[in-house]
Amino acid sequence: MRRRYRPLKGPAKTGDQRPPTARLATFLDETNSERARRSFKRIRSDMAGNPAPWIAAAASLHRSEQINTDVYWYFVMLFVEDRIGDLHDVDPELVRLSAEMVAIEAAHGLEEDDSFLVSEAPADWRALGAAWDRRAHAIQSEYLRAHGFDDVAALFESNFELMGQRADVGRLLVWPDDDLGDALGSSAFN
Repeated sequence: MRRRYRPLKGPAKTGDQRPPTARLATFLDETNSERARRSFKRIRSDMAGNPAPWIAAAASLHRSEQINTDVYWYFVMLFVEDRIGDLHDVDPELVRLSAEMVAIEAAHGLEEDDSFLVSEAPADWRALGAAWDRRAHAIQSEYLRAHGFDDVAALFESNFELMGQRADVGRLLVWPDDDLGDALGSSAFN
């Protein structure tokens, strides 16, 4: 469903010149949870609209069996969601759908930063939300294919829900001490 994206808060770009694979491996090896959080925020900040090298890094770690499939899908899903965060107010179709959803929210008396729970939303809003999701997934698939991740894009298109479930398991493996509401580990919208 349409998300309200906010810029990532945290450290500015680090200027860290190590390759993404080395940085991602170092992050995963970090035992201090606060240092791991800072490291991951820096990775996401340095990604700056170009998650392809980071997806490739996760794929490399997966191929070398340093991470399992669930963790790999967690990184893929999170990194391609960051791509939508960069485009949600640029892509004309996402902008149009969001504006229509906001108009419905306003007509129902919701404040600017409020939104419906999907289960409580009117049917027209849910239909627009589903269209928003389809467009976002299409953008993500196009991005994956454009950067040589055809196999990932095919799975993304055919089994998005299964990938999401596997990514949830991966998230818990990466962030075992977090509760499910932790924004850093659970979504790209912090």
